[in-house]
Amino acid sequence: MPSSVSSTQTPIVMLFENILQSKTHRYKPLNPSRNGSKGTAKWFRLDRLSIREWLLIAVVFCIISFLIFYQFIPNSSLHGFIRIPPKPKFKCYSNEDPFRSTVLRVSPNSHSSNFRLRLDAKVLVFVETQYSKLGRQLIEILESSRMRFKVEIVGKSLPMLTNLERGRFAVIIFENFNKYLNMNKWNRELLDKYCREYSVGIIGIIQPNEERKSGLQLRDFPLRVDTGVAIRDFRLNPLSPVLRMTRAGEVQFGPLPGNDWVVFYSNHTSYQPLGQAFIQYPKELYTNEVVTDANTPAPTPKRQLVTTAIQDHGLYDGIQRILFGNGFTFWVNKLLLLDSISFLSHGKLSLPLERYLLIDIDDIFVGEKGTRMKRSDVFELL
Repeated sequence: MPSSVSSTQTPIVMLFENILQSKTHRYKPLNPSRNGSKGTAKWFRLDRLSIREWLLIAVVFCIISFLIFYQFIPNSSLHGFIRIPPKPKFKCYSNEDPFRSTVLRVSPNSHSSNFRLRLDAKVLVFVETQYSKLGRQLIEILESSRMRFKVEIVGKSLPMLTNLERGRFAVIIFENFNKYLNMNKWNRELLDKYCREYSVGIIGIIQPNEERKSGLQLRDFPLRVDTGVAIRDFRLNPLSPVLRMTRAGEVQFGPLPGNDWVVFYSNHTSYQPLGQAFIQYPKELYTNEVVTDANTPAPTPKRQLVTTAIQDHGLYDGIQRILFGNGFTFWVNKLLLLDSISFLSHGKLSLPLERYLLIDIDDIFVGEKGTRMKRSDVFELL
């Protein structure tokens, strides 16, 4: 037995001896003398490095690797060991532009009226069906804002609009504005008369259409529309009296969701842009070529600033309206809808501008390393 054990251990022992007592390897000098003379070159031998030197090399290598991983791998778990203050992804361009900074400091518009309006603070919503997507979005926005509203399916008889010489609705919303344009004559005249007598405004959404058409005349109005438009770089009109919660002065750079926007243009003084944007390219859809056929409408020129939401001051027929060229997939349109309701209701359906933040202290102090709140962070919030 002892002989077998010793014979088994002999190759292992020899292997360790070869590692610990490796042959010396000499390398040529890095900077030999050019004239052939023997220069004072230093010779480097790996077998002469001590354990401390090897440990020092290993530590330096680990530190360099740590820094490289931390710099080039942002989602690495190494970020949890170093505290980095959170930074917003949105860049506020108003800090760099004095004009935008001045616009942002303008106080919000007050929609309250001094006239004694005989109106209830309630919204009448006309939808195509009970299950239409855009109609459900309208209902969700009104419910989250805690506004009183009544939903009616368009095409049926109108609900009672007055009660003891008092208007029951301060704002009327049409999910599909074409349904308002194509109402039967009796209902249309009755609804328009109610809006004029009680100073009630109408909000309409033009249904998105992916088919590209230009210069379509909106029925009964001096207003033309282009359909199936893709837009980008959205901005608000800072001179619009509708804006209250929504603040002008910034630009939403980049393409907006969807390629089915409806844009407006008119030369009538009753219309004022509320939201605007530039046209996207593909070039094959938007060109500057001259159209020779008189029956074919000219395409929208490139880099034209088009209107995505427009305000009708009522100078044409005595009724104020606000029209949207798309639904509420784009988040700014939701804010514009709330401001439009506030403006057309003369402040009866205005939301307060105060906002409150609820901080759950059970979570902020036990978060991931590097993101936990400290005493200084709490004072910053206060």
